Amino acid sequence: MIMPISTANDILAMKEKTLIPKGLMADVIRDSKVEGSTAWAGDAMTISNTPQQGINWVGNPPNVTAVIVKSNSSRYANDGWIDGSEKHYRYSFKARKGQINLFELANAVLLNQPRFGYPINLFTSSGSNWLYRGIFRVKSIETSSVILSRQSKRSMQRAFEVGMEEPIFYEGDRKYVLHRVAERSTTAISLAKSANSQKCDICCMDFRQRYGLAYIEAHHKVPLASIPSNHALKPSDLVLLCANCHRAVHLYMRQGKESYSYIRKTLRRRMDINSKD
Repeated sequence: MIMPISTANDILAMKEKTLIPKGLMADVIRDSKVEGSTAWAGDAMTISNTPQQGINWVGNPPNVTAVIVKSNSSRYANDGWIDGSEKHYRYSFKARKGQINLFELANAVLLNQPRFGYPINLFTSSGSNWLYRGIFRVKSIETSSVILSRQSKRSMQRAFEVGMEEPIFYEGDRKYVLHRVAERSTTAISLAKSANSQKCDICCMDFRQRYGLAYIEAHHKVPLASIPSNHALKPSDLVLLCANCHRAVHLYMRQGKESYSYIRKTLRRRMDINSKD
């Protein structure tokens, strides 16, 4: 069945085995960024990256609503189903002249999927159409590709509440590991961010003031793994950190360092930032 679509919302609401003409998909991706066009559904529903690229994302990172992956095995020979069950799909990272840059946004939205839990909508080439294969998440990460695992809409909704840390890799054979963490309260995190300036608690950089953009990360002062289940989380239990300081805090925690306040003082001393607390 060929599906008429006009906005990103239509793409994300599709049923499996639905066909979309490739030209129509390209038009919607292109025009979703044009305010006043038939494909415009608001700034949060713009589809980023060019229509010709295999990886597109809805929204503006880190506030991604969904990822759209279009797979054409004629371009990437390793792409395809892992087995006959069609539950797992290998999808190659975007490469330029054979070189993969994991920091490029198209690859980063795949790497960050386990952390933020947004759905990956997979399409495979079928002649002049794209065939919708369903909702997937990143199951594992290989040197040049990711393994996508089929999910239900309910499980992906749950994934917004149960997060995973960002992938890390070890040099050499480049092993990637995904670490599951305890359930987060996205409501409390949103409140913490809205109630405070976009200022890092450690390096003091104010992102809103410097860049005119509101983006920062929330960190639990007490690790979730060390507190009882169903803990009543308050916004005051969280601290706002830039990505660099947040990563440094987690690295210190993995070394067995004591508390957030201890790590904060250590990092601020290294930055020569005066602090009375």
